[in-house]
Amino acid sequence: MPGDIFGRLIRASREDHRSVLIDFADMLRDRGLLAWHISEGLFGLKFLFRSSLPALPEMTFVTIPTKAELFPILPSELERNKTDYLRTIVSVNVRAGT
Repeated sequence: MPGDIFGRLIRASREDHRSVLIDFADMLRDRGLLAWHISEGLFGLKFLFRSSLPALPEMTFVTIPTKAELFPILPSELERNKTDYLRTIVSVNVRAGT
């Protein structure tokens, strides 16, 4: 499943990325792997990420919120393998109005 989507993203034009991401969110929804409700026809939600870095205290990203079960490793291993900016995140909250 993910290999097909990633291959499509690589081949997709800039205009088609949105449809590929919507398809990906639909596949995750169908398999019960979305951590938050995402309406049909959308691919993600806006989340506010707070960092411990003074230069980057808050950033907003549109993400596809997935359950940890999507990944073939334990959640503790996911945490341990974080790199760069991900290591500095202290909280994540869905943005109001999304």
